[in-house]
Amino acid sequence: MRERTLVLIMVVVLPLLGLVPVLAADKILAVSGLTVENLVNPLGIDTPIPRFRWVVEANYNGARQVAYEIRVSSAESLSGDIWSSGRVESTDPWAEYGGKPLQSRKRYYWAVRVWNEDGKPSEWSEISWFETAFLDPDEFQGKWISRGDDREPEILLRKEFSLGNKEIASARIYIAVTGIYKLFVNGLRIGDRELDPAYTNPDKTVMYVTHDVTKLLRPGEANVIGVSLGNARFPGQRRLKLQLDVTYVDGTQDSIVSDETWKVADGPTLKSSVTEGEVYDARLEQPGWNAPGFDDSEWSNVAIVEAPKGRLKAQTSPPIRVTGELPTPVVKKLPGGSIIYDFQTTRAGWATITVKGPRGAEIRIKYGEKLNDDGTVHLGPTIPGFPRPEIQSYTYVLRGEGEESFTPSYSYCGYRYVQIDAPEGVEILRVVGKTVHADVPATGDFSCSNELFNRYHRAMQASVLSNLHWFPTDTPMYEKAGWTGDGHIYCDNALLNFDSENFWEKWMCDHRDYQAENGLLPVALPDPREPQEEPVWTYSYIGVNWALYWRRGNVRTLREHYDGMKRWMEYYMKLVESTDYIYEGFTYGDHEAAEGAPNRPENAIFPRAQDNKLLGTLFIYDAASKLAEIARVLGKVDDSRKFEEFAKKVREAYNAKFYDPDSGAYYDRSIGSGSYSQAVNAVALAFGVVPEGERQKVFDRLAYDVDRTWDGHVSVGAVGVKFILPMLTEGGYAELAYKAATTPTYPGWGWWFQSLHGLDTGSETIIVDTMWEAWRWFLSQSVIDSSRSHNHAFRGVIDDWLYEYVAGIRPAAPAYRKIVVKPHLIGDLNYVSAYITTPLGRVSSEWKINGAILQLKVHIPVSATAEIWVPVEKGASVSERGGAKLVRYQEGYAVYEVGSGDYIFWTPRDVSRQTL
Repeated sequence: MRERTLVLIMVVVLPLLGLVPVLAADKILAVSGLTVENLVNPLGIDTPIPRFRWVVEANYNGARQVAYEIRVSSAESLSGDIWSSGRVESTDPWAEYGGKPLQSRKRYYWAVRVWNEDGKPSEWSEISWFETAFLDPDEFQGKWISRGDDREPEILLRKEFSLGNKEIASARIYIAVTGIYKLFVNGLRIGDRELDPAYTNPDKTVMYVTHDVTKLLRPGEANVIGVSLGNARFPGQRRLKLQLDVTYVDGTQDSIVSDETWKVADGPTLKSSVTEGEVYDARLEQPGWNAPGFDDSEWSNVAIVEAPKGRLKAQTSPPIRVTGELPTPVVKKLPGGSIIYDFQTTRAGWATITVKGPRGAEIRIKYGEKLNDDGTVHLGPTIPGFPRPEIQSYTYVLRGEGEESFTPSYSYCGYRYVQIDAPEGVEILRVVGKTVHADVPATGDFSCSNELFNRYHRAMQASVLSNLHWFPTDTPMYEKAGWTGDGHIYCDNALLNFDSENFWEKWMCDHRDYQAENGLLPVALPDPREPQEEPVWTYSYIGVNWALYWRRGNVRTLREHYDGMKRWMEYYMKLVESTDYIYEGFTYGDHEAAEGAPNRPENAIFPRAQDNKLLGTLFIYDAASKLAEIARVLGKVDDSRKFEEFAKKVREAYNAKFYDPDSGAYYDRSIGSGSYSQAVNAVALAFGVVPEGERQKVFDRLAYDVDRTWDGHVSVGAVGVKFILPMLTEGGYAELAYKAATTPTYPGWGWWFQSLHGLDTGSETIIVDTMWEAWRWFLSQSVIDSSRSHNHAFRGVIDDWLYEYVAGIRPAAPAYRKIVVKPHLIGDLNYVSAYITTPLGRVSSEWKINGAILQLKVHIPVSATAEIWVPVEKGASVSERGGAKLVRYQEGYAVYEVGSGDYIFWTPRDVSRQTL
């Protein structure tokens, strides 16, 4: 009787919802979203075999691309005179170039069409284009020039020249720099890129950038190129190599290059450092230095300097830009005269400060994420081996001519607060906060009926963006270092939320450029640290390349870095083969795990020696397992077999040494059973080490520790935080995962976002809108300082769980070719919506409970297939629209198989059974 009543509810409710199936009159495929090297209309690529991608959309369910045709032309047409692929049988909406050899410094036009499963072709896409730079870096003309010394002041370089009095068809500047540059033509700043070029190991790679300056040059008149150079991460010789190519409408060309005819002088930035700030003396400005007519007779001739050892490479990683403006700050003047500007949000970037005052007056500016007890900006603790605490400090000396503004040029900061100390007579007119980071478009989003989860999601997005500055940093305030552990922990999330594939490709090149001959890597890079033995952090080389393959279908990065990944793996294979397949060395372990007890914090311990064998061996095992699959994908059968066999031996040794079947837990027996680690056991489950038939036992023991030992809290650090909630959920403890995600006491996200958020410390009111570094750092610090950094992305990977378990969107094959949509109805949630932009297109999941009806909407992109798991109560029916095929009932779900398109499912819910 109950089942019949529920079905009647469905019959009544569906018409009221207006959910009437819409049938396509004609099956239509449409092609859009064209990219080359993952870029839209890229200006200046240097790969001779570029990668093409497109997105196919359809007006019906079950659509598949079965073939494509690409045409590349020398003019804006579909002639295909450079390459006509013909019809290629493939379901891939991507391909590598296969036509005539491309030429340097030339624009090409391209379009694509596809065929559907019925053999019907689409219309041609709109015509897109790409432009090459130097396919052979030796073609890049010009000498390396500089001031000829390593003094601190900014370097100003200029070249005045004349052009023919002819109409200009195109003009390109190619610029390579060691350091950071700003480029000007005829007095105007070129582009909106900041902190260019991408930071690299200059002994291996030097990036160059292409700029279109066609509209800025003056035919038949004098023109000027101006370049300013500042220090990047570390002081050193700043150098410039530049080539300007001008093509006239009549086909003739002119070229201006960097050479001994350029002039050089010191600029007003007396000191510059990405980590420590800048000193700027506006009295030393030389107005008009980068424009025609400036008298440079007092300037020196440039020095021709030694070229960096690295190979020139066109920069394709996403540029850093000013991406937004912070809210108007709350202003407070302290008794000592300092003025504090509180933007009431924590971000990375800088402020433009506008002042008025006498010539020579000196103001000091400090950026920080929190305040000292006296209300001044806190610059951080002193830690041996780390940058000194006087970081993010700036000095500006006024020129004394009315309003004047200062914006950093060669650095950025993590901040909520700006402190300005100014002498009498100086008026602070405006302080405008800006966000500055890699300009990566959003490609995913999550929202739900629980505002706490929405805050977690927005905070993670903000923290990821704040730490994308040419490489994944740990914090935008303190070290700003590319810690490899941080990077591989939040890489997946960055790929979920943002179009960051090229960003991570560049970081993999940093791995290659800093790798030692024996395969070892530094634990932070790009950074002049020595490579060291540490498999948990430097697992990043295989882990991130795997993420690029698994989530983006990126096989090229696997090919390019296979030899380096193999060298890394073979180092550890040889090492542990001599220690019975157990790693015995050092790791950073589950960095900054919780210590103490629920609601009783103690100092975090790091590194954690008890994690060395347990986590070190696990990460070696998983790296070998992934590399075996990578080798198989690349057709390296013998290598694949070798890595599989090695992984099997490590797994067997690991279980023999550390697994206790009586308790269902992994322990280092040399420490004792009291050393249970949530992180170790969650990672063992996630990496598939647990013996067959024992997984549920390990799930149960993990849940016991979270629920009983830690009273519903997670105690994990940097490594375990990625796996703990997913493994609880997979083990049947989704409600416990929800509790751990929301509990408002130490340790956990809820403690930050509910208990500390809004807390008045006496000097400030805490605002938590980013992810922090540690549940608790040192007790000797004030409560707000207990986490040190307030902008650390690795703690925010709870956002992965929101996407993949709460909304339920997970890849089941590389590039989301196969997708599992398996949402979990937990806690008091009654609405969840998320989407991810995959290489095939957008996939989305939205579920909501209206009264006694659960509705699940799913969109699957063209050429993908999916399993959709619809939560269903025992005895209840499911209705669907879209043509889904029911294949089984499992674990409280009705499981459907679908192709691409839109699907809606409805099933009754007994709301009285919901956990509230």
